[in-house]
Amino acid sequence: MDGRTADKHLGDPRTREALRVALAYALFGLLWFLASDWLLDQTVPDPAWRLLAGAAKGLVFIAVTVLWVCLAWRRQLFPAKAGPQTMVASSVYGLAPWMHPTQTATQTRPGVQNVC
Repeated sequence: MDGRTADKHLGDPRTREALRVALAYALFGLLWFLASDWLLDQTVPDPAWRLLAGAAKGLVFIAVTVLWVCLAWRRQLFPAKAGPQTMVASSVYGLAPWMHPTQTATQTRPGVQNVC
């Protein structure tokens, strides 16, 4: 990829948003693991229990990030109020017509439910 192509992609709002989300996820993950490992070392003296607690914190991390991603996508695809930015969001994020932010999944595709 040459410099002009990279500049073109970095100027794209979708690319900037994707980078922002990826950096937020990386920061959250790093802080989670550093803080939770430190907390386990401080509070769980038994190595066997620490191993079990470490597995549990990993499962909690997965659950929290799945919820975060689900809520973020729901907010992106189905904003609470449709305003002047509705058409911008549709064109910027390349949403299919049936995924228009002013409608719910059940209104736009029969049989599809919004799970978040």
